[in-house]
Order: sequence, then C-alpha cells, then structure tokens
Amino acid sequence: MALEGNLTDLPLVDLLEILHDDARTGVLSIDATSANGTLCFERGTLIDATLSQRLGVGASLQADDAVLRMLEWQEAEFVFAYDPTVAARARRVAHAVPWLIETHRERSAEPIALAPETTLRFAPAPPVGGVRVTLAEWRVLSQVSVSNDVADLIQRVGIARDDAVRAISRLVRRGLIEPQARTLLAPVAVAVKPAAAGARSSAPAIGSALLSAILRRVRSL
Repeated sequence: MALEGNLTDLPLVDLLEILHDDARTGVLSIDATSANGTLCFERGTLIDATLSQRLGVGASLQADDAVLRMLEWQEAEFVFAYDPTVAARARRVAHAVPWLIETHRERSAEPIALAPETTLRFAPAPPVGGVRVTLAEWRVLSQVSVSNDVADLIQRVGIARDDAVRAISRLVRRGLIEPQARTLLAPVAVAVKPAAAGARSSAPAIGSALLSAILRRVRSL
C-alpha cells in the first residue's frame, strides 16, 4: 500500500524520519508547483535523490543538494511506493537522513542577534567529536582571533553579509565560537607579587583543541 499525502499535512522532515526509522525500501515522489523530486530508499537508507525543475526554470539538482532543496518545500503532493529495484542503484547521497535534517534546520534557523560591536572568541570547551564546517564557516573561523568585533569579522571574511551572519550564527549555535563578555571594573589599587623566575602561566590555551580539530579536517579535504 502506497503512502501518500501533502507536505502541508506531513512535512518532509517528518516523512524522511518515518522512512528512515521504519527501514523502508522504495521511491518517494514529490510533485511541487515548480519542480518535482525523487528520493530512493533502501532499507531506510537514502541512497539517491533528484530534483527536476519544470519548464527549464533553474538548474536540476542531484544527491544531497537535491534533498536539502526539497526540505525547503512546504506544499507539494507526495507518494511513496515500495520498489525493490532501488537496490541496484549506485549510492549518490553522501550523508544520512539525520545529518541532512540537522543541516536543513541550521540553514533555515533565524540568525542570532549579535550587536556589531560584540567580540567573538573560540569556545573554551568545543563539542567533542568530528568537526564539519562549510567554506563560509571556515572563513569565519580563520578570522575570529584577529577580528575586533562582529562588524570587523564580517568585513574580513570576504563573502556576502547575509552569508557571513548565518555562518556566524551556526557556529555559535554549535558551540564552536561564543560572544566574549566585556566587564568594566572600577580602578582599584592592587599589590602585585612578582612571579618567581621561570614560573609558567596557568592560563589555558583558549580554543587550541578546536583549532587542532579544524586544521585536521581542512587538511583531509
């Protein structure tokens, strides 16, 4: 029995999760006003995807790019039908359904409101695990330590302002960078005890773990 309906009632995010979690095999066909898409599943794994524009408007998309574009659709008819022949298809979708959904949510999220004078820094305790960054995010990370504030950072990265703002927001949400609080203290008299000869500073190397992880990732590209 085919699974069919409209994305207004069952968003594609939820539909992909159902097909993934239920280990379905078959083809999901989506018919929108300006384009149509096809997504192939083998036992819950999304292995191929194609998006074709109608009337030659815009470029056709394949694999991950096609999935991410279709996740933006809010209204379209869909039909999922069992089709064991998809097993013979070559796998072209590089990422799993959970990654595609999370990437879509990050891209569609509203940018975090940061004042132009806000200073950013690398997070002292970055997330554990693999670090994946886009080119725009890498450009932001490469300029964080030398930028005076958000306004300066946006100028330095050399990409469109909106793209830079979204990249900064994604990095903040993922815990890779964070706003640096500015604390104003009243001047006070402090007796400073000279440091012993040869003593080492106990201050932690901020962001060193993050920088190492990013550099390893970039070298592997």
